[in-house]
Formats: sequence, C-alpha cells, structure tokens
Amino acid sequence: MKLMTNEDVQNVSLELLKDIHEFCEENNIYYTLCGGTLIGAIRHNGFIPWDDDIDIAMPRPDYEKFIRTYKSKNGYKLFSREIEGGEGVYTAFSRVCEMDETFVDTRLNPWSQYDTGVWIDVMPLEGAYSDEDLEKKRWKRANAVWRRSVWARFSLINMSMAPNLYNFAKLIFCKLFYRKKFYYIDRLIEICKECDFNSSYKYTDIAITHYEMREYNPKSYLEGRSLHQFEDSQFYVLNGYDGWLKHIYGDYMKLPPKAERIHKHDVNKYYWK
Repeated sequence: MKLMTNEDVQNVSLELLKDIHEFCEENNIYYTLCGGTLIGAIRHNGFIPWDDDIDIAMPRPDYEKFIRTYKSKNGYKLFSREIEGGEGVYTAFSRVCEMDETFVDTRLNPWSQYDTGVWIDVMPLEGAYSDEDLEKKRWKRANAVWRRSVWARFSLINMSMAPNLYNFAKLIFCKLFYRKKFYYIDRLIEICKECDFNSSYKYTDIAITHYEMREYNPKSYLEGRSLHQFEDSQFYVLNGYDGWLKHIYGDYMKLPPKAERIHKHDVNKYYWK
C-alpha cells in the first residue's frame, strides 16, 4: 500500500461530501458544514490548508433519517452504532467511508472493529435543556462517560504496540477494568438523545464533548442555510454560522500561529490500497 498525502485525503473526503450532499438534496435532509470544515469554508472557501478531514452536522431528526436511509451512488459505506450492523462501532456519531481504494490504519486510535477507509464525520445536533444548570449537569455526565469510552477503545490496542512501560501498564489496566467495550458509548448515546430536538429551544453537539458548553446554542442559528463555496463545489452552511463559530473558537477568521498550523490526526495513517 502507498501512503496518502494530505492532498490525497482531502480529495477523497471532498468526493465523499459531494455524494452525501447529493443524497441529502434528493431526500430533503438538512445538513451543514461544521467545525474546522465550516471555518475552512468561510475563511478559505475550502479546506483549512493543513486540515485533513471533513465534518458535517444534522439536527437529530434529519440525522436519524440519514443513517437509516443513506445509500451511496459510489459505494461508500455508513458506519453508525445506531443502525443494524453497527455493533462494532465505538463512536456516538456516524462516519461515511470510502472503502474500495483507501485504508486507514487506526490501530492506535481504534473506533471500529472493522477495517475502514477515508471518512467524513456526521455529527448529530441534539436538543438541549433550556435550564443552563441542567445542561451543565448533562455535559458533566456525558464527559464522564466519554472518558470511559475512550479508555475502552484504548483497551483494544495490541500490547505489542505500547511504545513504553507507562503505556504498557495503562493498557493492562484498561484491558482488566474496561471489558464492557460498548456499554459506555451506548450510555453516551442515551445522554445525547434525552432532550427532544423538536421541542427544545437550544441545541448542542454533545456526541463529542471537547467544547462542552461552548456547543450550547439557540436553535435560531439553525434557521435557514445557504450554499457556500468549498473547493470546486458548493455545500450548505447554516445562516447562524458566525454566532456558532464565535461561541466555540472566538475570532475564527484569525489564522493560528504557524506552529499550530498542523493537522490533528497524526495517530492515523492513510493509505491507497
């Protein structure tokens, strides 16, 4: 197998996004670019130059429809814990993967029991409590479960891959005490879904808990969306993107220091088959 360049990964990811966009258009499914992909669209009209993945988000009702009906015209495969055949998935969100021409070595950060290729993350946007204190408690519970789910994933790593004695001891600990591999991710999904999206005034992206209450926003941000240039195509961005991005990242139009302009997924290795 041949190692893929960052540009290779971006090009495959872009083709995945085109496929998903076409399916969502045909089936009236709301999606928006999110995270670093949304910043890239607004700031660069494409990828952040040093980024290597694409993230999109869908309100829970659209997300449910998508994961249960998605069929790719290009043979891409959906991985989701919440659908039939997703028993071996360790994430509370979904991924669409290119399986025929690419392979991703995720042995140091396993998220699936199956071999997978270059992917796009599909994040569910969940309803949230109007009471901020209740939502903070929910995030605290989600954080605790997420950390345990990460330890459970870590326990999947082969002992021979431990780079030093500390990691070897950590692996032994995880393998001994985190045997219920899927309990934690299933519990996190339950926490994600405990607030009905349609009856909520706030929304949140709680499937990954990195940003905590910075992901707690009014649903008015999601009202309306527009097509926006991204590389050689146009994809949807929510009309309230400015409020969402500022709440999470602050001045997102300002470039980070040069030392921080690196992609964040060095632990995974991407290959052409």
